[in-house]
Amino acid sequence: MMDMELKHKLDELETVTHENNEILRGIQRSARLQRILSIIKWVMIVIFAMAGYYVLQPFVDSARKTYEALQSGVMEVKEVQSTLPDLTLLFQLLGSQKPSKQDAEKSAEMTVPVTE
Repeated sequence: MMDMELKHKLDELETVTHENNEILRGIQRSARLQRILSIIKWVMIVIFAMAGYYVLQPFVDSARKTYEALQSGVMEVKEVQSTLPDLTLLFQLLGSQKPSKQDAEKSAEMTVPVTE
């Protein structure tokens, strides 16, 4: 009787062991596939980032050169402005502190438009 029960228990244990082994192999296969797909994903991200850098680099260089030219133009205007004489003394001599906005508008109205 003990031998029958023992044999039955051993058969049951063998069945459960085979089922567990199949489940563990599936988990291991899934983990391996996940690892491979993750590596492929990161390789593609790096490749697309590098390709984007090479494609966009001429546009970035052009924008940088335009910014530098604009910045040097601003510096030239500041240099010219610093060489201009201070006109506040002239305005004081003429009787006003600074030209008003109305004076500027009047002088703009007085100019004759050029017609072709």
